Amino acid sequence: MKKKINKKKIIFFMVSVICFSLMFSTFVFATSGTDSINTKFNSLLDIVEAVITSIGSLVTLWGIAEWGLAYQSNDGMLQSGAWKKIAGGLIMLIAPVLLTVLTAA
Repeated sequence: MKKKINKKKIIFFMVSVICFSLMFSTFVFATSGTDSINTKFNSLLDIVEAVITSIGSLVTLWGIAEWGLAYQSNDGMLQSGAWKKIAGGLIMLIAPVLLTVLTAA
């Protein structure tokens, strides 16, 4: 005895296999080799710039607080050290902008 094959079941099975394969497939696009490497390095550079800017803001705030304490005690050495911290922190804050200006020239 032959079993009769239902065409609707076959079509449903094929459509489900196609939908399943499209849902879990990854499309690959051809790019040059430098694009993928540059993208990763740019993201790493963004992270480093964010860390340096964050540290710069902390150093600047620390220098301002130290300058306030040194100004209260009228100690010239502590005041100059605080100004150095403030200047260093500001340089760290604008370091990403300085890098883009220097590399663009």
